[in-house]
Amino acid sequence: MAQLTLPSIISDHMVLQRGNAIPIWGKSQPGQTVAVKLDRGDGQPVVSVSTQADEHGKWQVLLDTTSAPDQPLELEVQADGQGVKRIRDVLVGQVWICSGQSNMDFPVKSAINSKEEIETADFPKIRVFKLSRMVSQTPAEDLEQGEWKVCTPECIPEFSAVGYFFGRSLFQNLHVPVGLIHSAWGGSVAESWTSALTIENDPDFKDKLKELAGLDESKCQALKTPAVNPNDYPTLLFNGMVNPVIPYGIRGVIWYQGESNVNFAKQYQRVFPAMIVDWRNHWKQGDFSFLFVSLANHKEPTKQPSESRWAELREAQTKTLALPKTGMALAIDLGDAYDIHPKNKQDVGKRLALSSLKTTYGKNWFMLAQCSIQCSSTAPKQWLLSA
Repeated sequence: MAQLTLPSIISDHMVLQRGNAIPIWGKSQPGQTVAVKLDRGDGQPVVSVSTQADEHGKWQVLLDTTSAPDQPLELEVQADGQGVKRIRDVLVGQVWICSGQSNMDFPVKSAINSKEEIETADFPKIRVFKLSRMVSQTPAEDLEQGEWKVCTPECIPEFSAVGYFFGRSLFQNLHVPVGLIHSAWGGSVAESWTSALTIENDPDFKDKLKELAGLDESKCQALKTPAVNPNDYPTLLFNGMVNPVIPYGIRGVIWYQGESNVNFAKQYQRVFPAMIVDWRNHWKQGDFSFLFVSLANHKEPTKQPSESRWAELREAQTKTLALPKTGMALAIDLGDAYDIHPKNKQDVGKRLALSSLKTTYGKNWFMLAQCSIQCSSTAPKQWLLSA
């Protein structure tokens, strides 16, 4: 008999997104009635709803957390004849995915002033969840492991520095609980974070997808070894590190990636926005905010004008701002000529937070402008700077 189960992302200390249709899901016996209740710990529901598991035992409900109090709550899930699951110390606030490659994976312990930053990382209303690295040939339904943790000096050293500094700035400005989900893999390309439904339509990746689908079981198991390169095939990281979190309620995504795509900057002009649309389509929560970091400066500046793949990649990122509810944090002044992983992640996180306050939360007490330079073909020596 199938037992009542919840995905790893639904666990003690979690932050639920505040909103009117926040998914809670799991598995039980087919046809079984499942009741879900959010309460203050006294048995009196803040919100409650029930549903029936489908023929495969899968079920999902939508909670209205709009009016939930700003205090620790309990989530109770009960299935007839299978006992009760209780999730404790649940907060309702703002939830963000922190994803990308190594500059998002870069930990707090390696940032500048790390000792002081770690010692002062005591924020009971900030909660963090770090996904273990996982690749998968097909979309995984759940994570192999993972748990929500209260932000303390003990848990924050290994967490994403950009993610933490973003979340801290957001909390200090909004004064509401913040949940941060760290899902990043160093050296990864954008197409590995994109689902097969989207990437199969791109002519550059069709052959690789066919090859992935044709792997035998032994080779598929080899994909899960620590030495696997997630860039070997598209979709591997979407399957292993994005799909298991869907459809957890989120307010948006912060993204720091692109270095591994610099050799294919023109291709990135379609791959990156396609990935954003892909995530939004899978989450089915509308055009949630997607904020990203323009690549930081790296290597010594040249004395003469020259071609730059990094500049082309930044151009591709800038063009992605044509999508709704997107924002870009500039880092051209924060890089390191000799280190592709600059240690100043505080300003990167703060700039992403400023972008979110404008793009997502409608805070207009400061000015943000995206500027572009246009060249007139009829007067090539004339340049127009527009915001």
